[in-house]
Amino acid sequence: MAHTNGYLNNDSDNETFTIPYVESRYTNGNNDVLSFNTKAFVEFLGYFISEGSLNPAKSGKYCISISQKKKNILNKILSCVDKLNLQYNQRTDKRDNTTEITIYHKSLWMYLKDNFGLYDKDRHISREIINLSNQSLEILLNALIDGDGTRDKREGRTSMSYYSSSEELLDNVQEICIKLGYKAKILYASKIGINSKSPVHRVMISNSRQKYRYCNDTMISLEEYDGIMYCYNVPNHLFITRRNGLIAIQGNTANRNTGDNMTSEMADRIRAISKIIEMFFNNFIIKELLMEGGYDPVLNPDQVVEFRFNDNDVDVEIKKQVHAVYKYEHNAITEDEMRTELGMDPVQDSEREKLFVELITRQTLKLEAQLDAQVASSSNKSGETNNKEKNQGGSNNKTKNSLSSISIGLVKDEIDALETRVNNYINISKDKNLQILNNALKLEILDCNKKIRYIISRNNNVNPSLIDKLDIELNRLQSNCYLSCLGKDITNDNDFKTIKYEIEKSILNYKDEIIKLLL
Repeated sequence: MAHTNGYLNNDSDNETFTIPYVESRYTNGNNDVLSFNTKAFVEFLGYFISEGSLNPAKSGKYCISISQKKKNILNKILSCVDKLNLQYNQRTDKRDNTTEITIYHKSLWMYLKDNFGLYDKDRHISREIINLSNQSLEILLNALIDGDGTRDKREGRTSMSYYSSSEELLDNVQEICIKLGYKAKILYASKIGINSKSPVHRVMISNSRQKYRYCNDTMISLEEYDGIMYCYNVPNHLFITRRNGLIAIQGNTANRNTGDNMTSEMADRIRAISKIIEMFFNNFIIKELLMEGGYDPVLNPDQVVEFRFNDNDVDVEIKKQVHAVYKYEHNAITEDEMRTELGMDPVQDSEREKLFVELITRQTLKLEAQLDAQVASSSNKSGETNNKEKNQGGSNNKTKNSLSSISIGLVKDEIDALETRVNNYINISKDKNLQILNNALKLEILDCNKKIRYIISRNNNVNPSLIDKLDIELNRLQSNCYLSCLGKDITNDNDFKTIKYEIEKSILNYKDEIIKLLL
């Protein structure tokens, strides 16, 4: 395949496009013209692809012809050829008033054959042309439509259509439209009931530039499926599909190695620039301000104030934070040192009671201690013990799923807290006219389930199958909440009341089923 030998300067009005030279024994002044104005050349390509043909004469001359009947389009073609500085002939057929423009140019003939196809059924657009700037592609598309397309002339309409018997050419045109921000759909002849030896297909183009059409919960439905699931991974994480002539662009999953390879070099550059800015800001601005205010950060480290950027690589930042916590847990650093590495101030005594260890961990330990004391007291009063092995004549009267009343109470509290959080979220969404997100509900439910599992795991006499049953109820609750919101508009008062009622009912049913499992 032929390739361009020139280069493109997108900032220049005199941008040129160069084609390879092919020696010819005929010299008519055309074959030495190899560089063309890019805008004029892509316009010429549009006219040629739609209305042109390649005719190798028996004499060895290589003829390029373009035919057109419409006067206004013909004038555009003639003006375009003039801009290319090519010699040409024109002849008008008096029978149907069609004008044929002929150009003899072997180098151009060979380039067109290799990059756009010799016959109509093989017509396509070369990759090097598709990869040109959007400005050039816009010119190309308009020339294509002028040749083998139509424009909706009705008032207020801006749609266009392009016709061709070459499916590959339609693929190329659709790709160009997508790059230009247009919506484009291919209608194949067989799909609309047209059957012939040379069917003509159609690209429907809407040039109302719409950034995207997104999918929301109302467009998604649950379906039973038993089979293999695939998760594609492509370098730029945008997976493009086409179905029934329509294009869809999906955000694609990236694995850790792919993400690291793509971002590590960029992250290092940003980090280096950030360090330079930090150094300048701290030494020449903040330090000067402190000195002018009567502070001395040089002699008094306690008076040091520094500006720092957060790490631009989230994964690296998380690793640093996890490592700081690890060092604190293994007594390598103090709590204040750990919080400093996390970029946080030391905990004030007045705020310490709000920490998780005080609110949850310490209270849980107290409840467990009270429970152990109650069990010990009951055993002492009855004079019996449950610690004997079966073969020693003892028996354990506790059932497999028998939890303490305190543990069951904690589970109830967690589910009640879930109901409160979900209810608050729905009310806030209503007040702010925001759509209820299924993922937000799912996160709340998963958090509640995680705490319930922790409470249950503290009991040694729980049947392992109970966890599986909990997961079943969890999935049922998530599905019910999703279906409660499906197809409903929260801004509508009736839908809002229905959503609240159905979700509250689902959580209450969830609570009843969980308590039954625990008793």
